[in-house]
Amino acid sequence: MGSEKLTRLLLVCWLATAHGLQRPQVFRRRAPHSAGVLRNPHAETALRAAADDRSETVKRLNDLFYSGGDDEADGGELADLPLWRVQWNALPGERQVYNVHVPHYTSMFERLVRRPRPWFFGHFYLPGGSENLRNPEYVLPDGKYAERLGACMEVLAVARQGDGRLLVVSQCVGRLRVESVTQSVPHFRADCAWVLDGDVPGGEDEAARWRPFEYGVGGVRLSGGTAAVADLAPLDANLRPPEDADLDASSTALERRVWALVADNCAVLARCLEADGASPERSAVQLPTNLLALAPPDLEAAARALVDERSVAAEASWPGHRRRQRLAFAVAAALGNLVDPALGRQELLAVETAQARLELVERKLEERLAQLSLILEAKEKGL
Repeated sequence: MGSEKLTRLLLVCWLATAHGLQRPQVFRRRAPHSAGVLRNPHAETALRAAADDRSETVKRLNDLFYSGGDDEADGGELADLPLWRVQWNALPGERQVYNVHVPHYTSMFERLVRRPRPWFFGHFYLPGGSENLRNPEYVLPDGKYAERLGACMEVLAVARQGDGRLLVVSQCVGRLRVESVTQSVPHFRADCAWVLDGDVPGGEDEAARWRPFEYGVGGVRLSGGTAAVADLAPLDANLRPPEDADLDASSTALERRVWALVADNCAVLARCLEADGASPERSAVQLPTNLLALAPPDLEAAARALVDERSVAAEASWPGHRRRQRLAFAVAAALGNLVDPALGRQELLAVETAQARLELVERKLEERLAQLSLILEAKEKGL
């Protein structure tokens, strides 16, 4: 019985991720229960108007309070960076939606979005979250368990709620490391530095030239307390690549193997769903469009069948080594249970080369395929 429960749990996790159900968190206000209550449309209109007036008043007060006093640092885009230290991680190319309610972090974001764009901040893994923020063993920069390697996030949109909460949409645009702490109260700020893969040529200048193309800002819709957000940052096909860029888009054997494993995982998952009685249409696995956009032009047939032709328009104008760098993170982000959301993702961030990271993802896909195959075998035997 224990084995059956385990296989069912694994299948549920894969259903949630591979079918795109594990979205960035969406927050909605619950409608008040109205059964048996007489409604007064005039009173409701007046209440809505009062709420709008209150929101506008709060916005004006915030503008007055947070304007000035937080000038942009002179040391570059990662100088004096505000830090968001929480109990999960972010991966380059991934988007996240935050429901910010802790006062020191609402203040941090209110100040950040009043500075010139880009609105960068650091996302760092902190076991236990805010409860360990002042624990000496986790205090930056020298705490025994303080994590100095993290993700550089860019705020894309902010929605202010009537109760003071913020709905913040952000995406990860690279890795960074804390160099020195510039503030610890009410939240941490630090001078940080980009962390680049050792096998991707060009250094910081090349990464900066490609960043607007590799991390497009489209695909975000905010409405009140609801966010509709693409899982992964899109490639911005409207931007021309640098004129002197190396545009060799050919793939490597490792890259093709990773795509083949993604295809095999999807195929076995679909068979598991069919074994449970799902129709072929409902059992088909839909991967995020912005993941499929990372496919090289020379995939094997099984993997190519996953790729929508509309998703690969940018492939000829993007160097293969940069595509592979993005791919490892994108597969782990899109298939959310491929690695642990905390330590597993930190392991990916810590890998020093794109080649080694893609090899790690290959091993994780092989392990997941073996688990899915066991689930399918049990289902076909009626266990």
